[in-house]
Amino acid sequence: MGLEVSTEAVANATLGKSYFGFNRHLGVWPTQYPSIKTAVTVDVLEAGLILAFVMLAFCFYIVLPGIRGQERLYCFIRITMSLFLGACVLLCNWGQEWEVDELTTHTHYKAFTNRTIEAHVGIKIGLRNVNITLKGVPEYDAIPGERINYNERFWWSFPWHQGRIGFGPYAAEVSQEFREAQYKGLPYPILWVAEYFTFDGEGIRWGRNYRTAGWYTHIMEWTAFCCWLLANVLYFMNPRLGGYMTMIMGGFLITGNILFSSIRNFNELVIPFESGKLEPVYGWCYWLNLVAGLLSILIGLAVVILDIFIPDWLAAFFGVDILKDYEEFYPETEDAATSDSSTSRNGGNVESPPSSSTNRQSTVAMPQFRKRGFTVKAKRPVAPPRRAPNPDVGGDEEGMELYENAPRLRQVNGSSEASADKVSLHEE
Repeated sequence: MGLEVSTEAVANATLGKSYFGFNRHLGVWPTQYPSIKTAVTVDVLEAGLILAFVMLAFCFYIVLPGIRGQERLYCFIRITMSLFLGACVLLCNWGQEWEVDELTTHTHYKAFTNRTIEAHVGIKIGLRNVNITLKGVPEYDAIPGERINYNERFWWSFPWHQGRIGFGPYAAEVSQEFREAQYKGLPYPILWVAEYFTFDGEGIRWGRNYRTAGWYTHIMEWTAFCCWLLANVLYFMNPRLGGYMTMIMGGFLITGNILFSSIRNFNELVIPFESGKLEPVYGWCYWLNLVAGLLSILIGLAVVILDIFIPDWLAAFFGVDILKDYEEFYPETEDAATSDSSTSRNGGNVESPPSSSTNRQSTVAMPQFRKRGFTVKAKRPVAPPRRAPNPDVGGDEEGMELYENAPRLRQVNGSSEASADKVSLHEE
């Protein structure tokens, strides 16, 4: 007689279940192997970010043997520093260790049992969530036949709103996940730590404060990441602008540290246990973010100073065409002034001897180069003539109209000369 299973039962069994968990809760088609719950060994997101930047560095480094001379060393330094700063920004943005603490204590295990265990309890607070770890000491023999190694993460960033008070569908995300953890029957130490982030009243607002601090800090981190991308582009266009952008990036990173420190808590978070208490302190993400910000400011400042004093070497360091930052110009020749002065020295009547071919070549203007500036002076257009506002001022005898900013002519020794009160026009 065959086993009869309705289509509805199969559909309900497969809905929301994994492939290897098919129909296990129904009791039909049983498997010989029980489910294996693997403990968390590493933060997959952090490991993925590190692996991504290591792969980028490897791809760039294998190209270095094809570069000749000192350019190989310059390229190695540029790649290393750029990827290091970019990895720091992303790791600090998504990392869990902005605040950390841990202890070993005796505690009750879980509901519906009166067993006590000795366990290692740890807490890691990031910008988007809190991570709680419970590991038995020893891991396998604390309770016979059971492995105690839990790692739970409670989010408050999807979405970034506080929600209503309570644990309903409109409550804060961390509160809803805390209620789900209670239904799952997680151990007491994890629930005890997570409950502190669900309080939202009077001065007990640790979840709200950490969420707000994470919100503003992660904005600074994303802005710094955009500045890092722009700096990488600007370094190969204009190194000084790249230095400015790197300093701006460092400023955003340090601003993130300041915001996190000033918003995270007004009352320090202290979670007591039987053998001690958890008091989170700044972790490696916080300090790495601060070091990356200071290093970015120093690197940007060094690039700007080098561009001022030794721009040619800096252009060679970044592989930028040196002549791209220079413009060619011809100095104004003073041949007319030289001839007038020689005539005056000869009494005004004796003509100067003709110059030789060497002198003629020396009077030819040779092109010169100068570094382009960052500011462009706007050329002043020549203003059109305006009538004088005072009608009492008369013109000359022939009835010529007098203009305010036009030169006034007068007769001197039978020739027309401009009067001393003319307005000089700017000739560009």
